[in-house]
Amino acid sequence: MHQNKTIHEELEALSPFWTTIQSQMPYVVPAHYFESLPSIVRAKIETEAVYEELELVAPLLNTIPKQTGYQMPVAQHKILPAYAVGKASATVFTWPKLAIAAALIGAMVLVNFMYTNQKQSVDYSAYIGADHQQIIQTISDSTLTAYLDVHEKLIITPDVSDQELLEYIQSSN
Repeated sequence: MHQNKTIHEELEALSPFWTTIQSQMPYVVPAHYFESLPSIVRAKIETEAVYEELELVAPLLNTIPKQTGYQMPVAQHKILPAYAVGKASATVFTWPKLAIAAALIGAMVLVNFMYTNQKQSVDYSAYIGADHQQIIQTISDSTLTAYLDVHEKLIITPDVSDQELLEYIQSSN
């Protein structure tokens, strides 16, 4: 470890015990540990019989190949020409897959358009001939005050004094 003379002197002044401890790293990574780590982990997983449990829980996940992603399958060497073996191959989409995808997208757009494009028709004739005075009288005071409490922020009142309101009411009667 890094030896700093001023830190060493300060530790000795605080307590001579700390200067007697060796300042070497006690941990050492074994040689070629990280090269053999994937195979050790793989062996541990295979010994615990995870594949049977995976088959029960998610059968589709068990169909994924059990090899590292950066290796090319052996069958690829036989199918591809010699000049293309080192190159990464792109996934080829077939026309039926694309046609099915396009049809599903089109169906979703059509259904969305049909449900969101419906016009809401309201029958206003029931409201035209209604007696509003009778409707207001049937509403309780507690319902009206609750409505006003909830919608109080929406009501915009001008700055008018009580005297001016009384004069307005008397002049309109």
